[in-house]
Amino acid sequence: MRFFALLLTLALVLTSAENNSPDGQEGQKKAAKAQAWLATRPSRASELRGAWIHRPFGLPGKNWDETIKVLADTGFNAIFVNMAWGYCADYESQVLPVHPDVAKRGDQLALCLAACRKYGVELHVWKVCWNMGHRTPKALIEQMQKAGRTQRTAAGKDTLYLAPHRQDNFELERDALLEIVRKYPVDGIHLDYIRYPDAGCDFSEGAKEAFAAWLKQRDGQMSIAHWPEDCQEDGPLWRYFLDWRRRNINRLVQAVHEGVKRTRPEVAVSAAVYGSWDGAPLWIGQDAETWMRNHWIDFVCPMDYTANDREFTGWLKRQLPLVDETGIPLYVGIGAWKLKTPEAVARQMLLARQLGADGLICFSLNPAFAQDVLPGLKAGVTSMETGALLPHHSRSLRWEMPAGQPGLFGHLRQGDSFTASVLFDTAEEAARVSVTVEKDGVPQGTFGLLPTVMRAKEGALLACTMKRARPGRYRILLKDEKARLLHRSPVVSVLSPAEAKEVRLREGTPQFARRKGLRVGVWVDNTYGGEPILQALQSVGELNAAPLYNLKPESRDAGPG
Repeated sequence: MRFFALLLTLALVLTSAENNSPDGQEGQKKAAKAQAWLATRPSRASELRGAWIHRPFGLPGKNWDETIKVLADTGFNAIFVNMAWGYCADYESQVLPVHPDVAKRGDQLALCLAACRKYGVELHVWKVCWNMGHRTPKALIEQMQKAGRTQRTAAGKDTLYLAPHRQDNFELERDALLEIVRKYPVDGIHLDYIRYPDAGCDFSEGAKEAFAAWLKQRDGQMSIAHWPEDCQEDGPLWRYFLDWRRRNINRLVQAVHEGVKRTRPEVAVSAAVYGSWDGAPLWIGQDAETWMRNHWIDFVCPMDYTANDREFTGWLKRQLPLVDETGIPLYVGIGAWKLKTPEAVARQMLLARQLGADGLICFSLNPAFAQDVLPGLKAGVTSMETGALLPHHSRSLRWEMPAGQPGLFGHLRQGDSFTASVLFDTAEEAARVSVTVEKDGVPQGTFGLLPTVMRAKEGALLACTMKRARPGRYRILLKDEKARLLHRSPVVSVLSPAEAKEVRLREGTPQFARRKGLRVGVWVDNTYGGEPILQALQSVGELNAAPLYNLKPESRDAGPG
């Protein structure tokens, strides 16, 4: 007993010495500074705050009740739980094989749902589509491979992915998702891996036959002469093959959406997608733009996983114009495991709000995120109650927005006034809605910004005017609890003089310093080595080099001269 007490005293002395050492004091100052920064970050209501979790049992060492309480206590209002893979379920399913753990540990979906209802957290069931993955028992994977139901590479190797062109696989995916909606009062179903694994699949014999039949139906003159070479990159049928794959994925998304809305219209259909919406339809058959334009999904979740805030900003800026056009809310996927600290996660949350996202989902809920990140977020960015009404619950509205100043690519200048207006179905609706201005993702009360709101005495027009606006990104939030309306306008961007100069540089044509010399544009936007190359070329008398930030046709036409 004395020996134990001696050890304890020695440990306390060493700890005290460490804390009083210069390094220890510096660490304490750094931690206190981080805590103070987190505590002063603004929060926002009326947004989705979610987390993906891979484990179908909740956090390690905790049951579902304890896991959901952790989220609810730290200001999160939604969880996306991986309850199903391509050929395995962690709940009582009559469509998918049930994982053996369910017999031992119970129906995980039912247990999670009960906890979500208790704490007011939305449950979106995350299904890994097509991919059987590590969760599916090996015998079931082999069974599907032997039946010829999986995709193959060009070299003839079996994969863990079910082949989307097969009718039996299509029905398996569709029916599994619709079964969840029928049997459990969940808030949403969430499609992941809603794509092909890469451009190197599917070269199975079944795919060859199905693609050949599609080609014949499309154009009786086309046929496959060499398989798989004709359908690989730069082959004569490559583009047709990629289009056929894309249509196979689109067919499922459309069928799931239509089936869900017939069964329970209030259930949200969402998808986790690649952030590169232009390239993904080609390389992996994931056509999020078509899904959004057709309203086959109720919100979209681009997986913008990066520790680089500039890259994160660039991705969102490219994604949000389609959100404004379609009215589909965007809940950005934040790669918390790459960010390490709560300050880094909070910065990206603030950026997402500022740029125009209506919510966020963190990947992923694990012990490190729960213990090290969530408390810091709760101190500031998630401290405000979100409310039960979320953006995806509401219908979208069409706005008339200011056009922006000439030469500023849709932006306004500091001191400009602007008006945004929206037309409701009835004058009664327009009269009932509440109006709030958000600047840089923060409610107007923080800045004392009050819009001039005009409601037409006759008709259903509502117009909001901001006079002599300061630099920032503005959105107008309309809310009507009775009508379950919660909608934000597109962003109105007001630039300072320095920001306007930067926008002209990045969005405009290259600015060449001289009239003479061969014009050379050097890509310098977030590149490694771009600036030194530019400087070297600028020192060559025969060349006229300028920084290049975009590949618009007019920028390409600006050189060589």
